[in-house]
Amino acid sequence: MKLAAPAYCTEIAPPQWRGKMAGVLNCGYYGGSISAAAITFGTNYVNNDWCWRIPLIGQALPALVDEAMAFLEKYHGNKDPDSAVVALEWQEFEENIAFDASDKL
Repeated sequence: MKLAAPAYCTEIAPPQWRGKMAGVLNCGYYGGSISAAAITFGTNYVNNDWCWRIPLIGQALPALVDEAMAFLEKYHGNKDPDSAVVALEWQEFEENIAFDASDKL
């Protein structure tokens, strides 16, 4: 993942943002790794079942925040919620999710 993600992110980023995206990705990766290690190390001193639940819940929280549509509108649709590009990309997301779900059955 560490090898493929920077190449993928810089490839899909607009040309004027590619360098910044690569830098932010690398800083975010190491910053996140350090904070995750610190939280896990800190919860090692909790003497009950919460010592493993706290890091697990901390990882699950960002997945509950749904900002995908707002991100698409802001960066791909020029802040226009009715943009054709945003609608097409959202439809592609839904089709890919449905395809992946049907593949698992």
